[in-house]
Amino acid sequence: METRSQLNETNPQTGSQPVGEKLTCDLHLDRVRAASWQILLAAQVRSGSTENSLLLQFAEQLEDACWLAHWKREDVVMSLDIAMVPELISQLLTIQSEQQGADQEIVADMLSKLAHR
Repeated sequence: METRSQLNETNPQTGSQPVGEKLTCDLHLDRVRAASWQILLAAQVRSGSTENSLLLQFAEQLEDACWLAHWKREDVVMSLDIAMVPELISQLLTIQSEQQGADQEIVADMLSKLAHR
């Protein structure tokens, strides 16, 4: 995962970070991995087992990124607000404790990818 500044990317001539700027990290996934994440998160949202708006936001963002990657025939690239990553990891740890088998492996993959940003 690559960390970057959204504002500095649009204006590379600024050498400093403006106050209030959001730092993001890019999450690069192949389409198969992203699809497995999307399926698992969609199932979590449908089951109602998660009422966490952050996890719902991540699931929606992943769905949009998967659609775009499918349309462009490219790998999935998502930009995440760095501030949301720790809480997202916490929610995924809760989900992992409830999962079994292949789903548990998918959540472990998500945790690994997010932790090594």
